[in-house]
Amino acid sequence: ENLDIQTFVECIADQLIDVLPDEFDGLDWEIIVFEDESPNAYALMGGKIGVNTGIFKVAETPDALAAVIGHEIAHLTEDHVYERAQRHLAGEAIGIIGSAITRLPSTTRTATALAFTLPFSRSQETDADIVGLRYMSLAGFDPRSTINLWKNMSAQGDSQRSDFASTHPSDSRRLTDLVLNMTDSLVILSKTEKKADSCIRN
Repeated sequence: ENLDIQTFVECIADQLIDVLPDEFDGLDWEIIVFEDESPNAYALMGGKIGVNTGIFKVAETPDALAAVIGHEIAHLTEDHVYERAQRHLAGEAIGIIGSAITRLPSTTRTATALAFTLPFSRSQETDADIVGLRYMSLAGFDPRSTINLWKNMSAQGDSQRSDFASTHPSDSRRLTDLVLNMTDSLVILSKTEKKADSCIRN
């Protein structure tokens, strides 16, 4: 079964990667499925994307899974992974210096890391949502599936969490941004000659 899931996820990812600009051909793309119940996916430097099997609790269709993978691909094509790493290192370094000078407890370091990394990360998440919509539309996947995807994701946890102290936008803000950008994505979908092939999960 794990092999079937890996093949299914790769099938969708390949269609998304196929529509990327030529400048990303040199990335060593690799999609790995992990046996993990948490509904999550993540991007690592060099074109590596991890997808947990728990994602199928919220991504119920190939289109919805394309939204997840398109989002992670966007993190890579927009240099978010590299920028986030650099931002985190800068925040950690300044926090360590601040703690040493003031002799305050480690909460100083934590607060500084939050101030330097989290607002930037929320911006990246919104950007990846919008760019991911474009990628999935170009590949022939229906961008409207993102609405149910994030509604399902919201139902998995605290749907009332605020933007503050979160690396992701609040659920209501995320859905609003997606709806505002949906028209452009649907226009792209209507004009693309690519039609998403039938990726089947056995």
